[in-house]
Amino acid sequence: MKYIIFSGVSFFLLSLFGCKKQGMAEAIDITVPIRVENALGQSLLDPETPGHFMLENIRKYDLVNGEPKLYYKSNLDFPYGYKISNSKEYNYSFITIVPNIESEESPTTTYIDWGNGDRDTIVCAMTKNDGAYQHTTDVWYNGAKVFSNSTGSYPITIVK
Repeated sequence: MKYIIFSGVSFFLLSLFGCKKQGMAEAIDITVPIRVENALGQSLLDPETPGHFMLENIRKYDLVNGEPKLYYKSNLDFPYGYKISNSKEYNYSFITIVPNIESEESPTTTYIDWGNGDRDTIVCAMTKNDGAYQHTTDVWYNGAKVFSNSTGSYPITIVK
């Protein structure tokens, strides 16, 4: 069931964030869902958790031509390149991040600024087809490999 929820969220986000240029294939599944917890296992994305990350302060930056570039697309439902969702079935919240798709080379680098002075680095290796990213195959979080298409499952869980 969790794969159905994740697939539904991924499809929804891809339809919002994806764009297709003439002659390019459409992205299929590149989003990265992440659970962010404190040492007690409480979700730092849940407003009920003391010390939670405030949605309006979180920002995503993509590394483009060697410089961090704030991701902001005012015409999208999720203009900052992420969405926070709540899974009532599994009783947790997670953030779904669209990795850097502006860079031509894979792996790409994305930075998440949590709004409290804490910034994390997400590096994603993705496959391409006809010039468009198709699937995230590997993910590194602050230098540690946390997901591999061949051995891992989503969501990734990090403890802050």
